[in-house]
Amino acid sequence: MMIILIGGTKGGGGKTTVAVNLAIELGILTGAEDKSVFLMDADIQGSAINWIGTRMSNQLTPEIKCARRNQQEPAGSLVQSVRSLNESYKYVIVDCGGYDGPAFRAMLSVCNLLVFPVQPTQLDLWAVEKTAELVNLAKSFNPDINVMAVLSRCSSLPNSTDADGAREYIEGLEIDGLKIPVAKTVIKNRVSYQRCASEGKGVVELSDQKAKEEIRSLAREIVNGI
Repeated sequence: MMIILIGGTKGGGGKTTVAVNLAIELGILTGAEDKSVFLMDADIQGSAINWIGTRMSNQLTPEIKCARRNQQEPAGSLVQSVRSLNESYKYVIVDCGGYDGPAFRAMLSVCNLLVFPVQPTQLDLWAVEKTAELVNLAKSFNPDINVMAVLSRCSSLPNSTDADGAREYIEGLEIDGLKIPVAKTVIKNRVSYQRCASEGKGVVELSDQKAKEEIRSLAREIVNGI
């Protein structure tokens, strides 16, 4: 059983895209067995629930169970719901969006792994320090929390070095003793990631082989450990 939190302190990194694509790939990896993957949409925008709703309307398999958090309820209710789901589902993925809010802080106290996508821009890189500070705070409640930064929406041009520069920056940070591992997988800025949402699919169900391998590689890193 594993609680995977997809979130951070800055928007624009493609967190919902990573969350939904990861949920679909893990659903495929587990053979669509009952209670394998549950996706909790805790983002105020509600994009993940709309994405999975389109998937359900198109009757695609594997079926991904998904629910949206009631934004009127306290963050503690979200934690209780996720803990309960974690007793039944192999993977519980929580999309908290890109902002520092009560739901994100509450989920840091119970998740097994925080995955936070980071764009290779200076504004996004500066925000990594804030996320690291919150992880350090959460360690008093959740000492076994793991964290993984994922370089996302990077240039797909063959000679681009934006991902390399961002990786070097993050790996050079140390916030109150916390070093942040960076996934080997790099998520590039590809049209397929935009297209798959409108069809209720994951990129692993499209024909873009490069995008497929990115999500499959990220899923392997998470399942096998970093």
